[in-house]
Amino acid sequence: MSTILIFAALLVLNLVCTALIIKLGSKWMKAKKPYFSRALLIAAAMWLVGMIVSVGIQQYETRDQGILPYLAIVLINGGVAIFLVKFGMQVSSSKSVVVWLFSLVPAIASAVFVIFILQPYITATYTISANNMAPTLRGDHRESVCPHCGGVRIESANKERMFVQESPGICASCFKISKQEVANTPNQTPDRILVNRLLTPNRWDLVTFKYEGNPSLIYVKRLVGLPGEKIYIKEGAIWINDAKIPLPDELKGLEYSSEESMSFGSQENPCVLSPNEYFVLGDFTSGSMDSRFFGPIPKSNLAGVITVTYWPKDRWKIWR
Repeated sequence: MSTILIFAALLVLNLVCTALIIKLGSKWMKAKKPYFSRALLIAAAMWLVGMIVSVGIQQYETRDQGILPYLAIVLINGGVAIFLVKFGMQVSSSKSVVVWLFSLVPAIASAVFVIFILQPYITATYTISANNMAPTLRGDHRESVCPHCGGVRIESANKERMFVQESPGICASCFKISKQEVANTPNQTPDRILVNRLLTPNRWDLVTFKYEGNPSLIYVKRLVGLPGEKIYIKEGAIWINDAKIPLPDELKGLEYSSEESMSFGSQENPCVLSPNEYFVLGDFTSGSMDSRFFGPIPKSNLAGVITVTYWPKDRWKIWR
């Protein structure tokens, strides 16, 4: 099932349950107009306000803010909800507070479902922390001009920039890699992604997985080799079972590097995958630690297929 459909179904269920509780709570509080239609509009307005506030906060969010953004969402959303219940259901201010508190039950139940069922077994969200999948997926980065085609060049945002003279980067248009002076441009927000744990991965999918050398972290790469295949890199291209395979249109121009230090997937040392192994590569090929160096990924280590980049809003994209 599509990740978006899962979240849409959860949203509809949450809205209906919230509206039902608002209606019952208003009726219990002797409201003059405890109608379900009004309760549903109030529930939808509460969700919309919550989304607007969340988007506004994410524009300025830093990793040191802790619980403050979430507290702000609850307080603003609560104020709006109390106002809407008071005038929409025709009930006193004190009673509208009680109705609002009852309306939090579906939200709390949804949070419990997401934490204990949805994220561990169905879908999850992550923030990209590095740029080895740039320009497809981007962590903290800066943008400059590609010296090859004039497109947008992506480079990692070095915190210690006074000690860094040059930085490697990759073009979002031609996929050519260049090393030049560190860009004097603002840091850009990292991508945030949705992952579906139920999908069967296909070639060229963006996947998350656990690396046995550091199983506490989730890694992101592009799946290139499937179980049972022989794979190697030759002249910048991917060869599967001794046949060169074309890249998808979105990767046109990308050339994979075959460095001398790589242990797997060179023409001299092709990687033969077992029935339960996959071969993964980073799009920022010269800056990626992937199956060329640590070998194939066991099927049991795959954590899911990336289906959506949902933030920043101008980077929104459905991958699958």
